Amino acid sequence: MKKDKTSPICLRVQIGDKKKVYSLNVSCKECFWNKSTQEIKPGPENFVNDNILINSAKDKARELLTRANLDGESLSFAEFDQLLSADQVKKDSFLDFWDDDLTRFKSKYSGETHRTNKSQMTKLKQFRSKVSFKDVTPFFWKQYESWLIDRGNNTITIHKAFRTLKAYLNKAIVAGCIKTNPLKDVKVKHGDGSREFLSLEEVQLLQEMYDKKQFTKTQMTILQYFLFACYTGLRFTDVKSLLHVNVHNDNTLKLKIHKTQINLVIPLHDKANALITPGLPFEKIFRVYSNQPTNRYLKEIMTKAKIEKNISFHCARHTFATICLSDLEVPLTTVQKLLGHTEIRHTQIYARVLDKEKTKAMDKWNAISF
Repeated sequence: MKKDKTSPICLRVQIGDKKKVYSLNVSCKECFWNKSTQEIKPGPENFVNDNILINSAKDKARELLTRANLDGESLSFAEFDQLLSADQVKKDSFLDFWDDDLTRFKSKYSGETHRTNKSQMTKLKQFRSKVSFKDVTPFFWKQYESWLIDRGNNTITIHKAFRTLKAYLNKAIVAGCIKTNPLKDVKVKHGDGSREFLSLEEVQLLQEMYDKKQFTKTQMTILQYFLFACYTGLRFTDVKSLLHVNVHNDNTLKLKIHKTQINLVIPLHDKANALITPGLPFEKIFRVYSNQPTNRYLKEIMTKAKIEKNISFHCARHTFATICLSDLEVPLTTVQKLLGHTEIRHTQIYARVLDKEKTKAMDKWNAISF
């Protein structure tokens, strides 16, 4: 209690087992404090403004902690202090809110997620430079979807844009900018998209050229971890973060998948093992370039190998799945476990792709003249 018989009102925050008290520079006499609502009762001269300040501090603190929990992360008090003192984002601009989130929560996102979210925001800005929360309606999405289609985006890319847009609207609800998600009833089909992959013969050709060192030094480096992904089905982020400690003496690869956070065990065959060079336990196995240069050099590699396919790094995962199903006749449920899919329907996409390839092959009979 202070000399004027008032007591300071503070915000107490608990993160894990640690607690910290923040002064709000507000005080009142005990008789005017409502414990149930945690507000000042009518009476004191500035009780309205003081209550606004109290509730604003509570809302902002809850927003920061809730958003961290939604992302499966926990804030340190150093991060919390920095974010709590940051200026409030403009409440009417959806794009400003999105941009503010990318800046304030950059350390909480993986590099890939941050790049994806920033890329989606940039794309939306190209469609419309200013977007308020009131602008975002089902009709707004239809216009944006048409704009994406006109620019050659496939169904998977469009679904990704919608999913990111919807996720940021949900974040805006938590932040108190909007009450409901205006796109909650809108459905966008994911679609199978174009899943390009290499045949077993094409992988064998690349392996033979790699063994004979028929590429430049940089191309050899990239082909090394690309072939490893073809033999294991691992995603780019998982290959990039692989350490020697992940490789066990029983010729198995044990790791936690970046995307789903599930533990995965992959038996390594001789071809995959041969691509692993010796190193210390906590050294990275491969020197992995970022996504764009990797895909650029892969195009050069395919050109040199005379493989006329639009191959990106993610095609290695498709290659692994299709070769397992078509050439090696591995059961679908086993392929699901090797890929780390949580649901069989994700693995069944590859089976449908193979069915389409079979149909194309049989259609060639129509071109034959008897």
